[in-house]
Amino acid sequence: MIKYFLLSDIHCGHNRTPASFIISNLDNLFKKNEKKLKQVDIIFISGDVFDRLLQVNSPDSILTYDWLTRLIKFCSDNNIKLRILEGTPSHDWKQVKLLYSIINKFDIDVDFAYYDNIEIEYIKIREYELSVLYIPDEIYDNAEKIWEAVQEKLKEYNLEKIDLIIMHGAFKYQLPIKNLDFLHDEERYINITEYLINIGHVHNTSQFDKILCPGSFDRLTFADEYDKKGGWLVTLYENGKVKKEFIENTTGMIFKTIDLTNTDKHIDKLLKTIPNYSNIRLLVNKDDSVKNLLKELQFKFPNHRFVIKDKNKNDEKEIKLNKENKKELFKFKINKDNIKELILKEIKSPNNLLLEEIDLLISN
Repeated sequence: MIKYFLLSDIHCGHNRTPASFIISNLDNLFKKNEKKLKQVDIIFISGDVFDRLLQVNSPDSILTYDWLTRLIKFCSDNNIKLRILEGTPSHDWKQVKLLYSIINKFDIDVDFAYYDNIEIEYIKIREYELSVLYIPDEIYDNAEKIWEAVQEKLKEYNLEKIDLIIMHGAFKYQLPIKNLDFLHDEERYINITEYLINIGHVHNTSQFDKILCPGSFDRLTFADEYDKKGGWLVTLYENGKVKKEFIENTTGMIFKTIDLTNTDKHIDKLLKTIPNYSNIRLLVNKDDSVKNLLKELQFKFPNHRFVIKDKNKNDEKEIKLNKENKKELFKFKINKDNIKELILKEIKSPNNLLLEEIDLLISN
């Protein structure tokens, strides 16, 4: 029996879901499921740790490498192997390679490997030996060439089948559009796999026969609005059976669509139930007069990110506070009469001790 935890498409550096938010959610998930995760043999990340090329001294970069270093330490402390696959080149930019320097510099005893090419590895775990095929994204310019390279690699190792595939890309069932030459043929890969094919890149979670797509760890766009996010805890048994458990990121970024073409009477009440810094998409008709409503929403909910979308078209436009609204917003001053109310609005469930502390601060 071999246990592993699978993550994918973390996308630190994303423009809508900040790295600080994603990493906080990763920490929450590991803390909440610490007992289970300490018992796994391997942690796989199937690509796109990063969303874009980051300057090493940028806040997002520092936060990301800090989390990766803590992940390495977690694996070292619990005798867990860590494997990270290069994802889409325009996202990852091989930035994960820096982990080798971090491991060497701090002399961390950890079984870590990063793959940016098609490769096969035999992983020894107790009395078991697991064969793993790694396939990064866009390693060649079409799926046919990648398949040919996979066949060559299997011949090199004298294998007809592989136990596990960790890859980044997309299968035809995930994007049912004809004549896209970068889509992989699922039947080909299913036929050479004993257990599972774990593929990153498409952000929605899906399962198809032996294929398990974990999707993105957190919500990044409105396409993720109704999708559960997190990672998969997988157990492989010697008899070929597989057990899968979804470990949910319960604090993922909120993307919420509100249809204003039906009603806007209760939108204030609804928005008050949605956490700060959420992404709100407002569906409108082109001819709707919503300017005054939008101005009011911007003023009342400055911490939300609003996007306006014509219900009959695909175009979206982000709404930002204009100069006039900003001036109006900052006319509002905090004073001793309203500060307690403002603090309590930010704190959902203040306890009695906290209320006493607030009263004490205000009285001084």
